Amino acid sequence: MLPSRMTFNDLCAAYVRFKLLKPDTVLMYRTSVKSWLNNTDIEYIDEVTEDAVIDWRNLRLRTVRRTTWNMHRRHLRALFNFAMHPKRAWVMSNPFKEVPPAPEPGRLPKTVAVPLLDQVMTLLTRHRGTSKGMAPRWFWGIVVRTFFFTGLRRSQLPGIRWKDLHLDEKYLLLRYET
Repeated sequence: MLPSRMTFNDLCAAYVRFKLLKPDTVLMYRTSVKSWLNNTDIEYIDEVTEDAVIDWRNLRLRTVRRTTWNMHRRHLRALFNFAMHPKRAWVMSNPFKEVPPAPEPGRLPKTVAVPLLDQVMTLLTRHRGTSKGMAPRWFWGIVVRTFFFTGLRRSQLPGIRWKDLHLDEKYLLLRYET
């Protein structure tokens, strides 16, 4: 039975119950709710306004990095999107959607430039012998090339099995999550 007025904690509990989330993800949603509750006087979701979100943002950005605030905003926006669903309609609008994320200057590119790949491959092939931490070098060369040419994520690499490699058709099956 849902309460007559939905609190942030109630909303988070309903969302977590509905979604299939990893424990670490659940913790991040709860941390975002805690950040809101610890820094505002607003407990009920129907009282949240765009101005309240802006005030919270300005307060939090004094003590946390922009990426942290953006992560909290993203999680609370997802909670409010869940609350806005027509079957629930616990709120009519999403003030977290209206407030833009804080710009994050100086972010590193998510791609590797070809010259950097060349440098890594030169380092790996320069010495024929093995060295502590990089043995065998031919193996790490294959790993680096696989990451570069497939867009493979680190978490996917351990999940690759021989049955995923289709040499005749020239493709590698990458699972969404391993």
